[in-house]
Amino acid sequence: MTVQAERPCDETIRYLLDRIVSSAIFARSERLRAFFRYVVTKELEGAGQQLKGYTIGIDVFGRPQAFNADSDPLVRVHAGKLRKLLDAYYAGEGRSEKWKIIIPKGTYVPEYHRQVLEYQRQPQDEPWTAASEREAQSVSIPAPSTVEVRSASAPKRPTNKAPAWLPAPLSSPLSLLSVLPLLLLAPLTSPV
Repeated sequence: MTVQAERPCDETIRYLLDRIVSSAIFARSERLRAFFRYVVTKELEGAGQQLKGYTIGIDVFGRPQAFNADSDPLVRVHAGKLRKLLDAYYAGEGRSEKWKIIIPKGTYVPEYHRQVLEYQRQPQDEPWTAASEREAQSVSIPAPSTVEVRSASAPKRPTNKAPAWLPAPLSSPLSLLSVLPLLLLAPLTSPV
């Protein structure tokens, strides 16, 4: 789960950029490393709004000045691959990173998101006050008197459910009554 957050400092962005491009996921993708490094560096320089398919095609992929980004999907295809690699990085090696660098669809300008993990409690999520301190002290959790152990392989049995032996359209009497006239009024065809 990610949340749009304040922008990290430039030093943090450069550190994260280096970690990502030196990761095992990016090891075999020299072009994607160059693409990613280019867009993040340009954004750090304040030139993020100049990140267009044309400039990336020329500066990163060495296309000639006559390059037409509208008719040549090279940059868009590589941007899609880059997004997939970033997703894979944050699902694996970078799952514990505090920040994510994301290239949203429809743009090449990187965004920075603070990564909030479900099991982590961030201090900025809920301010700790004296009232919440008293509330936490007043809550007592009783110890369980018995513990039920269930086998993980035991199948769950449906409770109070009719067997599903009829197909869905024929499972109710009303649906049977609605199909009956069609069966009676349909012309019988015989092989000729």
